[in-house]
Amino acid sequence: MSAEKNEFRFDTMDIMVYIWKRKIPLLIITVAAGIISILGSLMITPKFKSTVVLFATAEASAGKVMIQENYQKDMQDIGDEEQVEPVLQVLKSEKIRDRIIKKYDLMKHYNIDSTAPHPLFKLYKYYQSNVQIKRTEYNSIVITVLDADPVIAAAIANDIADLADPIIWEMKADRARIAMDYLNNEIQSVDKLVRALRDTLKTFNRKGVISFERQIERYTEYYGAAILSNNISGAREIERQIQELGENSSEFVYYWGLYNDELNRINKLRYQYLQAKAELDSNLPNVFILDRAQVADKKAYPKKSVIVIVSTLSAFILSLMIFIFFENFLKRLRAS
Repeated sequence: MSAEKNEFRFDTMDIMVYIWKRKIPLLIITVAAGIISILGSLMITPKFKSTVVLFATAEASAGKVMIQENYQKDMQDIGDEEQVEPVLQVLKSEKIRDRIIKKYDLMKHYNIDSTAPHPLFKLYKYYQSNVQIKRTEYNSIVITVLDADPVIAAAIANDIADLADPIIWEMKADRARIAMDYLNNEIQSVDKLVRALRDTLKTFNRKGVISFERQIERYTEYYGAAILSNNISGAREIERQIQELGENSSEFVYYWGLYNDELNRINKLRYQYLQAKAELDSNLPNVFILDRAQVADKKAYPKKSVIVIVSTLSAFILSLMIFIFFENFLKRLRAS
């Protein structure tokens, strides 16, 4: 019965009484944990935070804007989710990461030994932990950079934002050049075919076939007039001309139709070539930078007070639980 009364029941009063009975060791452990956490926080290298806020622009074709009169896309609009995703991928790309690493010599800046195992793995891990790029609920993109040097933190954040446009335009320019090369080859090929068809039509012109529909209309008109005027020889001559025209009409109509089709095709190709050239020559922005990074004058990490409070409380609670556990464990061993 007395054993049951002495058993710890984990209610508020029991805990308070138990803490008072064990106040000396708990106080020693808590104070020691507080001192250790203070010393540990002093050993952590402080970091400063810089942030850039930007928006992706709406997707617009520079070629259509410059060539089509009725193209209404506003190139100054802010992009939606579909435009944000590609910009986000570019900002997180290896191209930008590697350029930043090279420009600021981050291997040396992060004190990574290049002769140690897996130096690049460590470098990329440091970069990922210090550079955060996220999309917000407002479809903006926030670039956050932490660094021990506030000037470098701001410079890296601004450089990442500034690199987005050039890299996107590198990709667009490569695509435009490929399109222009293809279209130029097609234009030359079709132009050669058009010239050959024009030469073929000239052979029909020399045979008197110039415009089949108009000619047959006029011959029919002249033939009727000759019959009405009883001009038999004239009617026969017109019959001969109609027959000669008919002998060449099918081929003429075929080549004339082909010639016009190829003329329309080459005009479309030239129009597409001008669009691709306009895309290559234009320099429309792909991002709008709302807020550029500023040099921070107050460290963002670590929060020493938070570290000390959390560590001290954790040590106190953990030591209390350990004392309670072992005391009850020993009591049960003696009782058994």
